[in-house]
Amino acid sequence: MQQNSANRILDALLTHAQQEIQYLLQNPYKAKDVRAAELTQQYYRDVLKTFRKKLTPQERQTKTYVRHQIRILNRQTRPGIITSLLYGRLPLFLRKIFRAVVIRNQHLLFRESVKATTRQSNINFLSDELKRMGFVHAIDGPLNKMMAQDLPRFHVRYCDVRNPNTDFILHFSKIHGTDQYKIDNFEASSKKASTFTRSSAEWVSFDQNRSASEAARLINGQAIPVADIPNQWLLLDRITKTLIPYQFYLESALRNLSFLNLNEQEIKSIQEILKATGEKEITAEINGYAEKIRLVPDPYTQSILAYNTNHQLIDPALLRDTATQLRQAQNIVEMEQAQILKPVFSQSLR
Repeated sequence: MQQNSANRILDALLTHAQQEIQYLLQNPYKAKDVRAAELTQQYYRDVLKTFRKKLTPQERQTKTYVRHQIRILNRQTRPGIITSLLYGRLPLFLRKIFRAVVIRNQHLLFRESVKATTRQSNINFLSDELKRMGFVHAIDGPLNKMMAQDLPRFHVRYCDVRNPNTDFILHFSKIHGTDQYKIDNFEASSKKASTFTRSSAEWVSFDQNRSASEAARLINGQAIPVADIPNQWLLLDRITKTLIPYQFYLESALRNLSFLNLNEQEIKSIQEILKATGEKEITAEINGYAEKIRLVPDPYTQSILAYNTNHQLIDPALLRDTATQLRQAQNIVEMEQAQILKPVFSQSLR
């Protein structure tokens, strides 16, 4: 932080403000923490005790502002009738009325100084949080421009190359009592729905505990596993826009796909990929031909759905029947050939 040599008191306030802002960014819902108010009050008192002599005109004005802030903090840290009489809105107004210009100007100076020195830290924190949630594409530029508008809340549209079938809207708002911003939530909408139905996009809201890839899978009709509960999966109810839990045994469902002839290693590998990404494309031999098949777990039907390259659902039962019919047809052909060859062989012996 660049020090302001003309105003040591303001520099001290900014140093403290930076620490408090880092705490609030990590704990946005503790903006009214009484303990934090007590520490700030004590710090302000220590600043007044330290800087008492040889003050510049700017420092004297900042000192007046600090005293006013201490009175406001008294009301927060020591609530009660006496405190209200001494430091309520009316007493503060009467004290402020004679120095209103000085206090207002110092408040604006302090606020703008804090914003200038902490905005980049706020952007870096938001970027790290977005990356943790799976939004890896940097949006520092849009964040900086929107934060410069000093709006109470704003949103940013986001396109993710890793989830091309999904649109996102990221929502931000100010932390109470500060000029710092936090992530509120984000919305997701399937591009497929609006494209095929030609209707308005359907948006579903998700909190910060849900990642971008998880939201993309849910909004596009796929299920996601619950990390800390074995065999527990979630599906999105499009009517209520809530997540419905299902008990689903993925390994058993994979073993039911007998027409794929998967070995143990393949089952384990596919199982991990389906949990991580929601689908897996494999090459399998069907009716004597090698075909690409896309596997998608579906807890609602307690099965794994198989799609061909034309995005058509494959019926495993039908494939089993077809394979049985082919074997039966092959056996019939072999029997007929044997009947034809038998008389010929007998004649050759004669």
